[in-house]
Amino acid sequence: MEKYYTPDLEEFHVGFRYEIPAWGVKEYIDEVTGAITYSSSFVKFELRKEMLWEWQTRCREELIELQKTSEGCVGNMGADYRHMWEVITTGIKEGTVRVKYLDRDDIEELGWKYDGEIFNGNMLEFYHPNEGNDDYSRKLQFPKDIDRLISEGVAIGSGYFDFCGDNYRIKNYNELKTLMKQIGII
Repeated sequence: MEKYYTPDLEEFHVGFRYEIPAWGVKEYIDEVTGAITYSSSFVKFELRKEMLWEWQTRCREELIELQKTSEGCVGNMGADYRHMWEVITTGIKEGTVRVKYLDRDDIEELGWKYDGEIFNGNMLEFYHPNEGNDDYSRKLQFPKDIDRLISEGVAIGSGYFDFCGDNYRIKNYNELKTLMKQIGII
């Protein structure tokens, strides 16, 4: 299974991480099929509050028209956001905007500490230190296989010897960070 997926526009929120092809890396357009081939170079972005405000307060046609005016020229802060809106919406349709499925690096970046493999090496287990000490206050069990991640999700719970937790369908870094806020880990 692929390491990335094409997000839905509804997934985007302030702080949402996504990737788009680096500028000028479009390789060619196939004249027969019309398929666009891109190089493997992608740039990481995080949706900012100003970008979301532009998209929510203006309709698509208005954004396109503003981009044609001097007010919409490159270098104008609002114009850059309008341009990114076009890049994202077009990229979603073309399948060139991508989001990385949750992986070990994402989990560790959010403060979880690796604790070893479980279930015959099919799952990785992490703990989240409780306010600076090494108390196993929260545990996260993560399937190594992306197909299992999508179908089963991750388990978050507590307990050093007897794990007691719930499964959450989490596809990416963005969703894990949101869940951690909702259940009071961060």
